[in-house]
Amino acid sequence: MSIRSFDENTFVAFLDICGFRDLVSTPGRAEKCLDKFYQSVYEEVKQSHQRTQKIDCIAVSDCAVAFSRNNPTPELQTSNPVDVQRLKSMLIFVKNVARKIIQNNFVIKGSIAYGRFKFENRIEIPGIDKAMFVGNAYMDAYRDVERGSPRLEIGEIRIKPRAKVEEILQQSPRDLEPFSLVRLDRRDYYFYWMLNSIQSRNDFEREFSDRYRRRYEGMISVIRKYTEMLINH
Repeated sequence: MSIRSFDENTFVAFLDICGFRDLVSTPGRAEKCLDKFYQSVYEEVKQSHQRTQKIDCIAVSDCAVAFSRNNPTPELQTSNPVDVQRLKSMLIFVKNVARKIIQNNFVIKGSIAYGRFKFENRIEIPGIDKAMFVGNAYMDAYRDVERGSPRLEIGEIRIKPRAKVEEILQQSPRDLEPFSLVRLDRRDYYFYWMLNSIQSRNDFEREFSDRYRRRYEGMISVIRKYTEMLINH
């Protein structure tokens, strides 16, 4: 699916596969991870076209840049504020991608940021695929994943800026997914995609916080445990 040019304020997600450099050292494991990641992204992009604000995504190696945009299909239009619908669509996309790949013991972390985002397809040259994407939303999400403070842990999804998230939550049904899984922690909002109910957060964080003993595989096992509780619920 080709991506049409875009230049608006929107929500942009920068997603990164955790521990990918370690996966490369095991023959076939990195390829399996990327195959599952790309397949999940493709399925959820396609599924998003049934929503008022659809998702477009550029996946490169172990990272993906996704952004929400208007779906011009007339029968899908709604009176709800555009930014509410755009964040909702992005949260659903991230949640479903993350829940799919955790079943294969792979997990992502990421940041969702709001602001200007410009995507532009460039003239194709034989042997080269070209696309330009810039804007403060992309840069804020990218920098947050790479060197945000506090550092993002395995599986964490942070949403910025705080003021914009609070503005949207005031206009949203806080008791319904996906907004019911968004909570303020310290100075930022986080999306608990792995939980069935935000009431499970304390139990989840208590198990997850023992990361010095559990390390990477142990942290994934905790995330997968709570995700499987959703499936069996």
